[in-house]
Order: sequence, then structure tokens, then C-alpha cells
Amino acid sequence: MFSCKIDVNFFHADPAGVIFFANIFNLAHTAYENMISEAQLERSYFYDNDFAIPIIHAEVDFKKPIFPGSKIRVNIIVTKLKDSSFELKYLFYDDDEELTAQVKTVHVMISKDSWQKTNIPPDLFEFLLTHKEEL
Repeated sequence: MFSCKIDVNFFHADPAGVIFFANIFNLAHTAYENMISEAQLERSYFYDNDFAIPIIHAEVDFKKPIFPGSKIRVNIIVTKLKDSSFELKYLFYDDDEELTAQVKTVHVMISKDSWQKTNIPPDLFEFLLTHKEEL
């Protein structure tokens, strides 16, 4: 499991004063970028000329409101890991350690030459494996 803290800013909110529903995905992706950055992988997969890792599915369940000005903890767990794809679960916790939201994203590794799926490179696969959910 990977864990990081993220600030919820004013611009994440809607007129009701809580996080705008779509912005939870921005926060999830920020946590994902933090995780990949800390991995110190052989390649920079966000800027790679050969590969891309698009998100092909995303969903969220909100458990309680998330307010601007809060600092939330995000835990990321790899829930599925296949040869060319992986699924991440993001658990968002408030200062009281209460679950506020749960996000799921599914990523697929593709070759930029063919735009077809390809195997996850060994360094990334091994890193993801270290964050795989224990059953």
C-alpha cells in the first residue's frame, strides 16, 4: 500500500462548499503521480516515447463530504495486476481517519507505435506487485 497526504483546495469545491464530484479524480491522480514518482523507476512512464498508460475505467463512491482546507490521506492499493493492465483502489481519509471516498481506476499499458496493449515493463510490474492487496 502507498500512502500520501493531499491538500483539498478551494478550487476543488462546488458552490455547496464541498468537493466537486469530478475533482476527486484529480486528487486520485495526484496521489497516483506521487506513488509513481516515489518508485524511482527506470523510465518516466508519464513522458515516455514508447509507452502510455491510459485509464480505461474510473469510478467513485463518496462516503461523507470532503471540504476545502482539509488535508486528506490517500491510500493506494493495487487490487488487480495482469500482464498488460492493473487496477488501483484509492481510499480517502479525513483528519478523523474516517473514510470519505473510495475511487477505482483501471489502467492499461499500450505501445505508442501500435496503440495496442502490451506487457507492463518489469520495473513497473515489480513496483506494482509490492503494493498489491493481500488476500
